[in-house]
Amino acid sequence: KPDNGNKPDNGDKPDSGNKPDNGIQTPPSVDDSIGNELQGNGGSHNVDISGDSTITGGGTGNKLDNFNNSTVTSNGNLTVNGGGSTGNSLTGNGNNLTQNGNHTVTDGALGNLVNGNDNKVDIKGETSVAGNGSAGNKLEGNNNSLNLGGNVQVDDGASGSILNGNNNHVDINGSLNTNGAGSTGVGLEGNNNSLTSNGQINASQGSTGILVSGSHGSINNKGDITATDKNSTGIKVEGDNAALSLNGKLTVRQGATGVDITGDTSDVKMAAAVSVEDADSLGIRVVGNKSTFSNTGDMVIRNLGTGADIGGENNTVKLGGNIIVEAAMSKDPATPTLLDGATGVLVGGSNNAVTIDGNVTLRNA
Repeated sequence: KPDNGNKPDNGDKPDSGNKPDNGIQTPPSVDDSIGNELQGNGGSHNVDISGDSTITGGGTGNKLDNFNNSTVTSNGNLTVNGGGSTGNSLTGNGNNLTQNGNHTVTDGALGNLVNGNDNKVDIKGETSVAGNGSAGNKLEGNNNSLNLGGNVQVDDGASGSILNGNNNHVDINGSLNTNGAGSTGVGLEGNNNSLTSNGQINASQGSTGILVSGSHGSINNKGDITATDKNSTGIKVEGDNAALSLNGKLTVRQGATGVDITGDTSDVKMAAAVSVEDADSLGIRVVGNKSTFSNTGDMVIRNLGTGADIGGENNTVKLGGNIIVEAAMSKDPATPTLLDGATGVLVGGSNNAVTIDGNVTLRNA
C-alpha cells in the first residue's frame, strides 16, 4: 500500500502523494494532469482503486510506475475521452490488473496501458470503444495475457484491444462486435501469439473482428462468426506457420470475408457449418504455400458467393463435410431469366492436393 508521503514504507509500499492504496479514488483528470501517480520502486504492492473514473483532455487517471508482481484492482466504471487521455497506466513485470467495472473510451483515448512482461489483465465489465485512434486496452511486451470477460463493442475506426510483442495470449469470453471501416476488435502483432474465443464475433461495415500479424500465430475459435458488408473480415491472419481451429457457425453476407489467411505452412482445421451468400462474399481464403486446409462441417453457398478460395503451391485441401451450391433467379432486371450461381471451393495454383469425402450437391434454390 502507498503511504501518504513521498517515501517508501520499509520498501513494502509505493510512494504516493495521494490516499492509501486500500481505497484510492481517481479525481477527474484533464489537461495533461495525473489523478494518482504511484512509484512502486520495483516492489510488490496491492492497489485498490474505488469509485468511477472520468479522464479527458489528455489527462491520466492512475499512473503506476515500476511495479513488479503487484495486484491492481479497479472497481468502478472507467470513462476516457480525447487524444492523449489514458485511464490506467501500469509499467512493470508480473503484475495483475483487474477491472471490475465497465469502460468507455472515445475520440482517440486509451483505456488501459500496460508496459512490461508477464502481466495479466482481466477485464470483467463491458467495453465500448469508438473513434479513430481509440483503444480499450494496449499491452506492450512479451508473455502477457488479456482476458475479455464482458461484451466488447468497437466502432468508427477504433481498436478494442492491442497487444504488441511475442508469446502473448488473449481469451475472449463475451461477444466481440466491430463496426465501421478501420475498426478492429482484437489485434495481436508479434510472433508465437495465441487467442481463444468462446464468444460470438460480429464484424460489419468494413471492420475486422480479430487480426493476428506475425509468425506462428494460433487461434482457437469455439463460437460463431458473422461477417457482413464489403471489406469486413471476421478473422484475419498475416504470417507464416499459423494454426487455426474453427468451430461453431460461420456466416458471411453482402461481400464480406469470414476468415482470411495469408502466409506459408498454415494449418487450418474447421468443424464449422459455413453459410455464404451474395456476390463477392467469401467464407474462407487461404493464400500461401505448403498449407493444409480441412473442414468436416457442411458448406451452403448461394447467390454468387464462394465457400473457400485456396491459392498457392503444394497445398493440401481435405473436405469431409457436404457442399451444397444453390443457384437462384438473377436479381438483375436486365437478365431476369438467368440463374445466379455460386462456387463451393476454388483451388488455384500448382501441385495442390484436394480430397472430397462429403457429398457435393448443385441445386436450384
